[in-house]
Amino acid sequence: MKSAAVPQSTALQEISGWLLDIYTHPQSGHTCLWIIRDDGRRMCLAHHVPAIFYMSGASEALAQAEGFLYQAFSAWVQVRQEHVRRPIHASQQPILAVRTPNEVVMRRVFRALEDQFPALDYYNVDLNASLLYAARYNLFALCRVRAVADAERRLRTIETGDSRWNLDLPAPPLRVLEIRPNANPRAEAPTLVSISAGGRQFRHAFATERELARVVAPYLRRYDPDILVTEYGDAYLIQAIAEGARGWVESVPLNRDPDAPLQTLKERSYHSYGQLYFRPSAVFLAGRHHIDMHSSFFWQDSGLDGILEVARVTTQSLQRAARTTPGTGISSMQIVEALRSHILVPYKKQQPERKRSAVNLLQHDMGGFIMQPIIGLHQQVGAVDFISMYPSLMVQCNISPECIPHGLEEDHDDPGLIPRTLKPLLDKRVELKLRIEERPPNDPRCDDDRLRSDALKWLLVTCFGYLGYKNARFGRIESHEAVTGAGREALLLAKDVAEDMGFLVLHAIVDSLFVQKPGCDLKGDFHSLLDAISQRTRLPIGIDGVFRWVAFPPSRMDARASVPNRYFGVFQDGSLKVRGIESRRRDVPPFIKETQMEVLHLLSKAELLDETRYLLPGILKFVEERRRALAMNEVEPVKLVIRHKLSRALAEYRVQTPASIAARELTAHGRDPQPGEVIQFLHVRGKIPARLWQPGCPLSPKEIDPRLYLRIFDRAMDTVLGLFRQRFPEIHHQGEQLGLFAPSEISRRQLGSGWR
Repeated sequence: MKSAAVPQSTALQEISGWLLDIYTHPQSGHTCLWIIRDDGRRMCLAHHVPAIFYMSGASEALAQAEGFLYQAFSAWVQVRQEHVRRPIHASQQPILAVRTPNEVVMRRVFRALEDQFPALDYYNVDLNASLLYAARYNLFALCRVRAVADAERRLRTIETGDSRWNLDLPAPPLRVLEIRPNANPRAEAPTLVSISAGGRQFRHAFATERELARVVAPYLRRYDPDILVTEYGDAYLIQAIAEGARGWVESVPLNRDPDAPLQTLKERSYHSYGQLYFRPSAVFLAGRHHIDMHSSFFWQDSGLDGILEVARVTTQSLQRAARTTPGTGISSMQIVEALRSHILVPYKKQQPERKRSAVNLLQHDMGGFIMQPIIGLHQQVGAVDFISMYPSLMVQCNISPECIPHGLEEDHDDPGLIPRTLKPLLDKRVELKLRIEERPPNDPRCDDDRLRSDALKWLLVTCFGYLGYKNARFGRIESHEAVTGAGREALLLAKDVAEDMGFLVLHAIVDSLFVQKPGCDLKGDFHSLLDAISQRTRLPIGIDGVFRWVAFPPSRMDARASVPNRYFGVFQDGSLKVRGIESRRRDVPPFIKETQMEVLHLLSKAELLDETRYLLPGILKFVEERRRALAMNEVEPVKLVIRHKLSRALAEYRVQTPASIAARELTAHGRDPQPGEVIQFLHVRGKIPARLWQPGCPLSPKEIDPRLYLRIFDRAMDTVLGLFRQRFPEIHHQGEQLGLFAPSEISRRQLGSGWR
């Protein structure tokens, strides 16, 4: 007997490929899933998914809220008692589930409800579509999918065989289009645009936004990119193209979805950990991804490979993962784990810090353990590091807001939300690091693994701080303090083990030790120490390397005092490790940073510390030549640019600093610099001591005022050579003859508040 034919309107088709994008359509409210099919076609499937949010509170208030919903939105909502899902901090208050047709309707209903009943607790009201799908269907960015859809491309079923924790996942054939203007639009109007696609590069001049749109549109239509990589795309380029094409019969296909509008986020300034930051505006596309190289935290550190890795493990879309901070990435992972565990995701943080006595705060509200380094130059020093100490402690000690923390030596079999979230992430990074160590150093695959490992490292580093962040959905300050307390205990145990085994501990800071012992000058010589510490603390630990020599310079304020996170040294393989000195600072001119690093590279050529004495005369001559070039205005202005962050609005500056003076120049270009925004400027001669720097700036080297640069230069050179001139006094006399190490007449006020 033959089966009945399926009508054309209900005919089903099977689709296999890679998931490119997920978003909620702002008009229809249905979820859009873009798939790169195995045959190379890009297809959009629509999934009509109801949206459900939850509210909790006193029974009387909930009854009033339910009555309001049925009176105002009777055709759109269904309200029922919730018995399965609970908050992470369970209470006896009842919970109601509010079912709506889609996310667009849900937002409208929720806004009206919150206005009427602000005292209620709300859950699952502001979750991104990609997170909901990750929790429900185990989907994530660019995973392999198998879907079934009808003739109208309405999704019936979807599944994936991939796991975001797999070390190697097949990559889809992505099309990438890159667009760069020739100038920073915050400072001057661009006149040229470079477009890279298909291995070719094109350059086009333009004078108006309409001309820019006319130039870019053919490339978007011809190459139909999956990823649009831009410079200044968020702040200028995308909006300029869209504005230039306004009124066209055939619009510029910025979005692959022709019915979806551009989604934009406004720029804003915000405080985090005592620092002021500026987040530029953002433009998100539908059906393809937009990555602005200047707005992406992970692009600058890890490139596209790092962004892809972050998008996969955090289950965010590619373009959101590129822009969000590591803290948002960790929050996304926690949300997905909570949804899978039937834990309600609070709309706002609901666990305030409990009242505590001053004695309790003194006992618990402390950071990591720090032992001041022994000032000087030290030979054959092992750098021993706990591997992702704080995340490891959260997993091992079961530190989570809903749990009572365990001790280092206690076992547990019921991990909380935070340990469940972190363990696979921690395991994946450890596996990547082990694979990098096992492969030959020249294996090109090591570079990809290193970028991915570095991206995961940022997530792991942030997870600790986010646990105590005031707005974290699943944060709790007591859990944050439990991590630092366990960290102090672990480092002290490691220090005791090292000293019991005859090692001299030169320095200890948070999660690392610098140890020294006669006869220990290779990595293998420290393995017994690592095994003993790991056995005692039950934490993973490794050796970062063995220094030929390492320098702990003194404080500038007091030569008798050391600085915990300020050191530099040379490993046995000749590589450098530098922390806290001028070459690591963002507000130091490139010329001075390059000079300092070149001095360190020259010093690294010596196999032994005492052999550096033979290199120092040549190094001093090199430094003197660079200093003379700086004093004689022979350095290109671009090498002397100083970057400084605005600490407040321009109108709030009572004393004009070089950064505020330069920022005021932006107002002539119609720009209003915001607090937290980074300003680039140069110190120049004349009544106005600073000038805004921008590419193509018509500034002659003779206009530069070298006095402040010379002071910064001398300090940078003293940082790396000061201990050497103490060890080799004859070098000190030679340096004085060359005019080095001489005090400058520039006052500290002219240096700015950042220089001490």
